[in-house]
Amino acid sequence: MKILITGASGFLGKNTAKRLSADGHSIRELVHNDRTAWSLEECIEAFVQEALQGGYFKLQTEVESPVLNEIGNEIFKGNILDLQSLEKAASGVDAVVHLVGIIQERPGTGATFENVHVDGVKNLIAAMKSASVSRLVHVSALGTRENAPSRYHRSKWQAEKLVIESGLQYTILRPSVIFGPGDGFTAKLISLVCGPPVIPVAGGKTKLSPVSVDDVAECIASSLSDSKHINKVYDIAGPESLSVEEIMRIVASAAGVRKPFAKVPALAVLTAALIGERIFRNPPITVDQFIMLSEDNVTNSNAARDVFGLKLKSFRDEAPKFIMKCGC
Repeated sequence: MKILITGASGFLGKNTAKRLSADGHSIRELVHNDRTAWSLEECIEAFVQEALQGGYFKLQTEVESPVLNEIGNEIFKGNILDLQSLEKAASGVDAVVHLVGIIQERPGTGATFENVHVDGVKNLIAAMKSASVSRLVHVSALGTRENAPSRYHRSKWQAEKLVIESGLQYTILRPSVIFGPGDGFTAKLISLVCGPPVIPVAGGKTKLSPVSVDDVAECIASSLSDSKHINKVYDIAGPESLSVEEIMRIVASAAGVRKPFAKVPALAVLTAALIGERIFRNPPITVDQFIMLSEDNVTNSNAARDVFGLKLKSFRDEAPKFIMKCGC
């Protein structure tokens, strides 16, 4: 099959492209690559992240036709808020894997949950219908539901509803937090572990089910290869539920850090989030993230294990393999 992957330059996107290529699929990557508008700091950060992940870095403004990257995948520059670019990218493909999502808003750039998660999916569905593409694997998030306390999860619910009502042949995957070499989740924890003189723990009792990026990519590949997964919604999680404090201790151990842990009261975290949103362009934590941190992100119906039959990789076992010692 020829498969379009949206959000292909991201952490999950790169790993998904690699996994689907291994099955012999032809890959077309949709990347939001308008980096001429980025600050120097953002360009440097992108360069470092992509270099670490084996990616590539290009400054470009317009791509009227696909180009090939160094591993032979077609590259389309586009934007899920630009219907025309999506129609071009979807033309001639057999299926779409939709991975675009944000965990933090940047309203000044138009990157809001409603724009990216909801309007983006509206555009993608329209583009797929225009190009006569009927098969969609849509990656959502564990915890998504209509009356979720966080705006993030509510916007994901709206997107899922659009997909389900679209008439397309869909599979919706809801992964818990995804980990692996180069992931943003672990990187943020490493900064908390290696930076301050004590290790701050907020929401320490909240349970998460970290899932390996390899396992998520495998679920995506299996969803495309077997028609029994059409019109299904699956929770995807790792093999164990860990508290935030347990995860922090695993990261600290893997990084070779020996510092005392300090529990941070919820009110202090909320106050920091409220102030940080007003002061920083990229605050350490947002109010919506604080809300998400206040509830467990686990499932009793783990399709990665029960439906896809995977022998799941655990964060406890895998973290020491990709977390470098920080010597602090």
